[in-house]
Amino acid sequence: MAGCAPRLVGNRLRGNGLVSPQALRDSMNANRQFQMLQRGSRHAKHAQEGTLRLQRHLVLPAQRRYNADATAARRRSPGRTPNRPKPGVAPGRAARARGRHRNLRRPRRANAAEATHDALTGLPNRRYLAEWLAHNLAVAARGGSSVAVFFIDLDGFKRINDASGHEAGDKLLIAVAQALRQTMRKADFLCRLGGDEFAVVAVDNSGKDNLKFLGQRLIDAVVAVPPVDAATGHTIGASVSIAIHPEHGATAAELLAAADHAMYEAKQAGKRRVRIAKAG
Repeated sequence: MAGCAPRLVGNRLRGNGLVSPQALRDSMNANRQFQMLQRGSRHAKHAQEGTLRLQRHLVLPAQRRYNADATAARRRSPGRTPNRPKPGVAPGRAARARGRHRNLRRPRRANAAEATHDALTGLPNRRYLAEWLAHNLAVAARGGSSVAVFFIDLDGFKRINDASGHEAGDKLLIAVAQALRQTMRKADFLCRLGGDEFAVVAVDNSGKDNLKFLGQRLIDAVVAVPPVDAATGHTIGASVSIAIHPEHGATAAELLAAADHAMYEAKQAGKRRVRIAKAG
């Protein structure tokens, strides 16, 4: 007896005749798949609505804030386009992070400058001199050139500092630094060792006579500095000592020690003199 085709109504399978077990199972599976498709469409609709809500409440306000920041930046700096924030990072947070990073870099740069430069005159200090001299001595040794170290010690500075005060002494040191900078060559190196002592490193020099001539020019530049206190009228002088590489030392420490010893001899000889260190 031929049975009629089953009919799916709701969650039940109905028919007008006999139904085989396999046909029943197939119909139930078809009904289950249909229900899953209906639920999946509802879930997809909810997911789409959630995405729209996320864009409306988070993405769009963040984009508006970025556009406002970009407009303000263009007004402050015409022609410059601000950096766009990284994906997933709010523009405001990115800007604050960049600001904090810059603020951390500034103290490090300031500390590095203070460690290698004199705060009063802005010249390199003794530490910078040792590093610079060691590097250039190595270069001179490879190239066969010579390097000369000049020590400059001011004569009469203590008298001016005591008579006119420390502020006048500071002004005098600044004026001396400017005068020495204008006298030396561009290739030479000028630094302040501390107190009333300065140093010049001359590279590619030719002969002791030229070194003595340069030393005398440095003395004349210091003597020409006008008095900082018109009431006292005290003038300043200088003594210069010279140590030459490799004659007076192969290292920076040996050259500095030789120049320091020659300075003592220049002071004993009557000040305002140029004295070259002795070999050995």
